[in-house]
Amino acid sequence: MSNFIFFVVVLCLWIVVFPARSLSALSSYVKSADNSQSRAGTIGGEQPCNAFANARCLNQFSGLQAAHNDLPNKGGVIIVPPNYTDTETATVNISKPGVSIICMGRSEIPSSITINHAGVGLHITGAYFKLQGCDLNVGTAASRSNVPLIDAAVQGGMITEVRFGGNASSRNNGIAFSSSGAGFGGGLWTLRDLLIWQGVWTSFVSITSGNNPHTAADFHLFNLISQVNTSFTDASVVLDGKLDTVVMDQLDVGNSAPGTALHIRNTLSAGPGFPRWVRCTDCSLEAGGNTGGTALKIDAGRDIQYHGYIASAKTGAAITGSSSETNGVDLSHITFTNIGQSAITLPASANRVKIADNNFDDICNQATNTYDGISVAPNASEFSISGNMWRNNGAKKCRYGVNVAGGASNSYIVAMEEYPSGTFGTSFLKDGGSGTNKFLMGAMSTTPNSIGLSSNAGLSSSPRMTWSGFLPTPVNVQSFGLLVPDQAITITRLTGSVLPPPAGCGTFPVYSAFDNTTQTILVSVTPSKAATLDSGSVSINVPAGHALLFRVTTAASGCTTNPANLSITMEYKMQ
Repeated sequence: MSNFIFFVVVLCLWIVVFPARSLSALSSYVKSADNSQSRAGTIGGEQPCNAFANARCLNQFSGLQAAHNDLPNKGGVIIVPPNYTDTETATVNISKPGVSIICMGRSEIPSSITINHAGVGLHITGAYFKLQGCDLNVGTAASRSNVPLIDAAVQGGMITEVRFGGNASSRNNGIAFSSSGAGFGGGLWTLRDLLIWQGVWTSFVSITSGNNPHTAADFHLFNLISQVNTSFTDASVVLDGKLDTVVMDQLDVGNSAPGTALHIRNTLSAGPGFPRWVRCTDCSLEAGGNTGGTALKIDAGRDIQYHGYIASAKTGAAITGSSSETNGVDLSHITFTNIGQSAITLPASANRVKIADNNFDDICNQATNTYDGISVAPNASEFSISGNMWRNNGAKKCRYGVNVAGGASNSYIVAMEEYPSGTFGTSFLKDGGSGTNKFLMGAMSTTPNSIGLSSNAGLSSSPRMTWSGFLPTPVNVQSFGLLVPDQAITITRLTGSVLPPPAGCGTFPVYSAFDNTTQTILVSVTPSKAATLDSGSVSINVPAGHALLFRVTTAASGCTTNPANLSITMEYKMQ
């Protein structure tokens, strides 16, 4: 009993004398790089390294390479404590699989890694790498053109919640993230919630793959943002070569220099049809203002879709590749605004390009009546333009909404466009294509009775229509049928037939389209020589609301054979 009492007394004295020294708190003390006692690596008194198995605190090592080398062969976690800056003077080679670098800082006390040399920052050859929560900055002012901060030379990895900071004095800060592998050397990478800011760069993200046996597949880019003061000598985002399945969502990047924001191309001899299956949804691109560059360039690729917003560029989207290199491009649900020249340009080799359901607002604004909203090169074929809305409230207007340049263009559709009056300097459409396999359907202008398409239109805002009637004994003067158009019309032809036709008549009958409101004969035919009747082309305007009849205006008389079974058709169009 006395032993138990003694134990209780000792325990109470321990608690009174050392109230803040719990075992976990005592264990949180670590040796920092200068071997002094420090709690800089703790959060709320707890050492973050304790939260992970196989973890290494960076402030216990001379740098990332030493911390990496100290991890087990199967990888582990490197913790960068809050308010801690790691400076690297040589490339860090991440060769072990499953390595994660996690920065524990917050915006006011960040964890940062500074690359203070002109070489590659982190060279990743170990699969399933992860970098999270860090500020990754360029420390040197030397040019790093085309040199990546992160070089992903392996399949599988994730970069998330990282801010890339450029050196404002550097001629080029290089590439923030680069992947140049193929097959098992690339793909399966996710980039999420990344920001790049300050200075001149080669690219934000560059994903490339040459003509290898396997494609580099499955790259996912979510919520990538470039700050307005960044410019790129290549493009903000580059997709080049034998790539398959690149998914981008909420890509919000620009290029403050006259350059390109998103460039999809094949300069690496990867063969036709690459990159393929590329999606950019809810994306936003800018390219240095309305005298700048091209926001979206597609030089090659198959099955490419872009939806979102394109603004502040000389050209919004330019498709430039040959038909063997580029096909199956979908540009839809995009708002174009502050575009200096054309919003979209199509090459002669356009192949299966769809432009639909877009909003063209303030485009062609470098000069009035000079540039075209959608400019189609001569001999382009297999494209579709439909369901777009056009607005231009400024003084400078597009010459044409759609200009199909003169040539052998064929197999295309322009249909159901909508715009107010005065939107274009000349007209909505110039159709210079000589092909016959095309469908041009009327624009829905807000101006009543406007003609939105050219005279080559198969259907337009003045569609051709017919009105027909039948009379079994068309001999005596009489009326039949009734048409009361609620919109003004233009009669273009009167045709018909009688079986049998009249023969041997002293007076042949006359059949007419008759305006009963004004008691006026509008157009007539006479079956004096043949069973078929045709007035030829006419142009007779009829006001809305007039009552029209078919009428035998002159009776047949003295015929050896009376006419019978009159079928008559009036062709007309809406004014």
